[in-house]
Amino acid sequence: MRRLHENLFAFEYEVMATNCFVVLSDNFVFVVDSYLGPDFISDMASFVESVRGNRRVMLLNTHSHYDHVWGNCLFEGSPIIGHELCRKKMLEEGERVLSDFRSSEPEIVGGDVRIVPPSMVFSDRLVLHDGDFSLSLEHFPGHSCDSVIIAAEPWHECFAGDSLEDPFPLVHESREGASVLASNLRRLRDRRFGAVYPAHGKRTDPELIDDNIEYLDRLVRFGMGEKGDFGSYCELKGVKSPFYVDSHRRNLEMQIL
Repeated sequence: MRRLHENLFAFEYEVMATNCFVVLSDNFVFVVDSYLGPDFISDMASFVESVRGNRRVMLLNTHSHYDHVWGNCLFEGSPIIGHELCRKKMLEEGERVLSDFRSSEPEIVGGDVRIVPPSMVFSDRLVLHDGDFSLSLEHFPGHSCDSVIIAAEPWHECFAGDSLEDPFPLVHESREGASVLASNLRRLRDRRFGAVYPAHGKRTDPELIDDNIEYLDRLVRFGMGEKGDFGSYCELKGVKSPFYVDSHRRNLEMQIL
């Protein structure tokens, strides 16, 4: 666990280099994403219990991908909030995805995982207020159709889920994802957040937005026929992670389908 400032804590998990966050306000403990299952987040659950006191716990899902929601079952007694498409995708695909991973990669299934979708949903924007503090959940498609970002005020900071990544975002879900995400990130950049917190990666500086936009713009141009040296992007940028090397390949393939 890493304390980012007085009321913000990051839980950094090695598998998939995933970050979950705990936000404290006067009357609430907000948990941002629940990782790969209850066994992997026992430290975060224990911390939540240690700080909750009279506060109410709320879990916020940034999107429906398994590495963000398999721990939802640990918070089943608390409100779980996500986009309406997050709930829909978990109900339609969650059990199949879990079954596939139990067969192919059981080591990443964090214990007795049960698919528990959001119990509260929204379509465009939902603002949670606690005195002068607020969290604004905003639909932010691109990485996935159900992705959201979460703006914290008056901190003027942003929890970006997988809409930002270091070194670059994944847009495998649709060919349009790269251009949609780039457009959304331009609007995010204009809001001039003091810090951005991706679900994967160490960087929190707002310049990460510019770097992700630059990658996505090149990806879109690649799909339009401008090849250049973009196929060798990982080698040129010194990206050695097998996961991101494969993700870049998949991003390229989606653009030429």
